[in-house]
Amino acid sequence: MPNYPVRQVSDILVAAIATSALVAGILFALPAHAAWPDRQITIIVPFPAGGLTDVAARHYAQGLQDELKQPVVVENRVGAGGIIGTEFVSRAKADGYLLLVSSPSHVINQAFRAKMPYEALRDFTPAAQLLTSPMVLVVHPSVPANKLAEYLHYAGTQKGGVSFGSTGADGTSHLAGEMLRLMTGAPMTHIPYKGANPALSDLLGGQLPSIFLDLATMTQYVIAGKSKAIAISANTRSESLPTVPTVAEQGFPRCKVSTWIALYGPANLPADITAVLNAVATRTMASAKE
Repeated sequence: MPNYPVRQVSDILVAAIATSALVAGILFALPAHAAWPDRQITIIVPFPAGGLTDVAARHYAQGLQDELKQPVVVENRVGAGGIIGTEFVSRAKADGYLLLVSSPSHVINQAFRAKMPYEALRDFTPAAQLLTSPMVLVVHPSVPANKLAEYLHYAGTQKGGVSFGSTGADGTSHLAGEMLRLMTGAPMTHIPYKGANPALSDLLGGQLPSIFLDLATMTQYVIAGKSKAIAISANTRSESLPTVPTVAEQGFPRCKVSTWIALYGPANLPADITAVLNAVATRTMASAKE
């Protein structure tokens, strides 16, 4: 299988989003398949339950079930950084009954792994972008830092550098931390976890000093005082945490990382089914977007 170099990851993402935009453009031009759906639809999430991808998938699944009047279930088929569940969907019949909800790992894996059992563009039909969220650097309240400069100074005082957790190797949270490390030169040690929940649990429990996670997940814990937000990796501040400055405001304008959650079907999913899935996403996910 082809292996995309890192510089092509953004091109792959642009192509996927462009395809979704094209689908939206034909939204009302095509009728839905007369026989679809007439039974249960299954949405595969290739990551553990409880993370942003899983939460978004379940929110969408409920909306899809309400609109189509057929049962929609979410199945967490985890392993190999999302590859196992994703491969399962890539081999499915393109009939609208087996779908995939995934994160940027869908294209990142293609760039970082020499051999893949599927190709991110060729073997899937992009149907909708469900939500996006900037990443935020958060620390346990015991860490003596409230600003990025203080966090970087703290990193320099720790043997081996400050540890930062991620939801898994090569995922968005990992790459956000690596980007900050490369741009600042701060000593930082990556600690990969198997999903967002165990990483968040260690952060809140004080076993992990810092982590990059999506803002949508972390906002409630920051507001409750269970963690401190140091910087948001976005162009502008967030309405949900307006007092937290961006990484750019604190001296590193190129350090911007967001995560996104998208819906896919197997390759050659009929355009009319894709259009229905897209329309439901537009209506269902409006309240969930950052």
